[in-house]
Amino acid sequence: MKKYRLVLGSFICALSLTLIQCGSSSKKSSTTNTTPDPEPEFTAVLYLADEDVDGQFELYITQEEGDPIEVISSLPATASVLAYKITSDGSKVVFVADIDTDDVFELYVANVEAGSSATKLNDTLVSGGNVLGTIELSSDDSTVVYLADQTTDTANEIYSVPVAGGTVNTVNDALAAGREVTSFAISPDNTQVVYIADDAANDRYDVLSAPIAGGGATNLSGVSVGYDALDFEITSDSATVVYTRTILSGIFTQTELFSRPIDGSTAAVHLDEDSVGVYDDDVFAFDVSADGLNVAYISDHETDGVQEVYVVATSGVGGSTKLNAAMPTNGDAMSLVMSPNNTHLLFFGDAETNGVNELFYVPIDDSADPSKVNPDLDTNENVFSLGTFNSDGSAIYYIADQDTDEIQELYKVSSSSLQSSSKVNSSLATDGDVNSFTLFNSAIYYLADQEADGVLELYIVELDALGSSDKVNGTLVTDGDVIGFGASGSSI
Repeated sequence: MKKYRLVLGSFICALSLTLIQCGSSSKKSSTTNTTPDPEPEFTAVLYLADEDVDGQFELYITQEEGDPIEVISSLPATASVLAYKITSDGSKVVFVADIDTDDVFELYVANVEAGSSATKLNDTLVSGGNVLGTIELSSDDSTVVYLADQTTDTANEIYSVPVAGGTVNTVNDALAAGREVTSFAISPDNTQVVYIADDAANDRYDVLSAPIAGGGATNLSGVSVGYDALDFEITSDSATVVYTRTILSGIFTQTELFSRPIDGSTAAVHLDEDSVGVYDDDVFAFDVSADGLNVAYISDHETDGVQEVYVVATSGVGGSTKLNAAMPTNGDAMSLVMSPNNTHLLFFGDAETNGVNELFYVPIDDSADPSKVNPDLDTNENVFSLGTFNSDGSAIYYIADQDTDEIQELYKVSSSSLQSSSKVNSSLATDGDVNSFTLFNSAIYYLADQEADGVLELYIVELDALGSSDKVNGTLVTDGDVIGFGASGSSI
């Protein structure tokens, strides 16, 4: 059987009858290596599509010659792949699919080569149980952690199992009837799993940490009535968890930002500033720097209803610093991301003109005012979402309709030459749009209905040939789409 050197990465897609939502794995992990390996003569790409049968989503791998072919041999006619992760060496893929029983989704592993057979990893599921589309691989590729109602129907819990197969462990502590785990992440050192669950009281959610093989969880966010954990990040040294939780303050509910050691050894530190005379202020978004020393966040703690950008040390020492300039009337910051070199951040919002969403770049030491990333936009034109840095922070990629109103295209701009952008994608079909993109090694991969409106396909653009793409996937069946892909190595 021919094997391929895979362009590595990971991709998860959650499917429904009306909507496909796709997302990548850990946002920090793809920026750890800034020196890509030399490009081989041929690199294979793994992608998820209903290429042969409309509505049946399978994993495909590209070949050096000829069309891509299915990775999993003899997938039943009713089966589809729901989610997948690729090991860092590109040799195996862990995935969720309903192979053995229609509409019963379970966890499998297979070699990344054409015509592979699948091996089941989960224990027998209770009647009505499923493995959900939330799976994570440890960074050493030894363990997969997954969310499933494996033991009790509708009670979602976290399980870990060796990628090679073996004993399945329950990671979370035993949950009372009606309670569940909602999300989790593996610490970078692969020893702990941090998760959110209504562990102590029904429908009141906490942040907890537990050994990856289970054996006793630590509540990090507190157990007081009125608290509800919302989101978290683990610092790159695996020492600290930064999280948001709501708190009932009188008749108002506030969302606040905290940090705490992952082992719970010292008390939580409140990171965001308390409002003065405003009791329903909130933290709306946050991002931890790659070195784990700082946290950027968006809050309306100065003016109720005006979302602004702040940075604070993860330790809380020194207090918060506001980074945005004065907002226009009704203007807000909506999302942000720290640069991989820990010096700047990128934020998205209508921070210059109300109703016009744009990108802004600002140093986290507050040594300069924010600078606009995209060119000046005409009426009704917008940047459509938060942009993405390359691995050293020297370039920013984003989607906008800056050339043609309501036509979403992909652009690159240098962080040293802002507002001077280059278009990445090739010409689009009438009403075509770029849907999403990812950076891998010396290329950019993007999903777009570039050739036919409404048909999503996968394209690659080399960095030295922006505006000239090649299609990756094979010919799609009528109404077929590519909905996810994995590619390898470090980001560019």
